[in-house]
Amino acid sequence: MELTTAALIGSLAATGLSALGMMQSASTQGAMAEHNAAVSRINAGTAMNAGEADAARTERLTQRRLATAENIWGGSGLQMTGSVLDVMGDMAAEGALDAQIARWKAKGQSNAFMATGDQQTAQGRAASAAGMAGAATTILGGVSNEIGRAHV
Repeated sequence: MELTTAALIGSLAATGLSALGMMQSASTQGAMAEHNAAVSRINAGTAMNAGEADAARTERLTQRRLATAENIWGGSGLQMTGSVLDVMGDMAAEGALDAQIARWKAKGQSNAFMATGDQQTAQGRAASAAGMAGAATTILGGVSNEIGRAHV
């Protein structure tokens, strides 16, 4: 085997190994991005569950407060009419609003996690595509260089 042939084979092998490394790196980056996207989607579900739990806790607290108020006012001889009912209605409305706010906050957090997950999925796909394009460019560049050397 001639020295120039050996050099050509070595150069093309190095080009191939470089391209293979780019493809492997792109694959790893894509897998990491998909993993991060999956974690974000899990976090989105966790945020919704936490918000529902917070809302349920708020609703139970409101029920206890209303029951306590009814017992106190009833024990003091007040009739459950007029301003007493107005106050209890206000307490119930505030409790319902607090529960709804907990749900809205959870939905906002969940949406943010889902958006992050979507961005990470897109980044993974872009990294994979860029790695493949880089590998192809490396191979074509290496072959082109060797063809150029052969004609010099």
